[in-house]
Amino acid sequence: MATWTKEGTDSTVSSGSITVGSISTGALDVDNINIDGNTITVTDTNGSITISPDGTGDFRVLDVLYVDKSAASVGIGTAAPDAKLEVVGSFAANGPSSTFVTMSSGDTSPDVSTGNIFKSHSDGVTIDQFDGGVCGQIITIISGGATVYDVTSSELKGGTTNITTAAGDVTMWVCESATVWHLLSWMDLSIDLSSGGF
Repeated sequence: MATWTKEGTDSTVSSGSITVGSISTGALDVDNINIDGNTITVTDTNGSITISPDGTGDFRVLDVLYVDKSAASVGIGTAAPDAKLEVVGSFAANGPSSTFVTMSSGDTSPDVSTGNIFKSHSDGVTIDQFDGGVCGQIITIISGGATVYDVTSSELKGGTTNITTAAGDVTMWVCESATVWHLLSWMDLSIDLSSGGF
């Protein structure tokens, strides 16, 4: 039971509904949601909070976080995101998991939409494309075995000769567009890297 104060009149409500102009109370519990000061919590340990206008409205937290429902995009520091996620200012990301994602055996165009650090399969494969990339995405690939990057007849840009890596070698790529990737670096474990490796 809660005591509601409307225009200086106390009313105790145990069931049903009440329409008021303003409510003054301590903590308020409604359908497993507790509102206390500036804190909203779920009192059901199996519950979750969904904040949504299910219509056409957008969602904004001060001027920090903005969700554009019609474009299915999120802006941090901007109310007009022009990508699925746009961050104005500096940010840090550590990827979707605490370890690398292993590519499937024989996959010549692995999907890289799930993170930024990958390991190629131990089986030998020639990669001629990365699927699911977005402009500006940087991926690091640890070779699990003999991995060849086709840079001569594909949209992978990395010089004039295909790159053959061995287990433990590392390449890093940056996405220009959904289909074009540029080689940023290649660490070859078989060479002397003590002076920079070049």
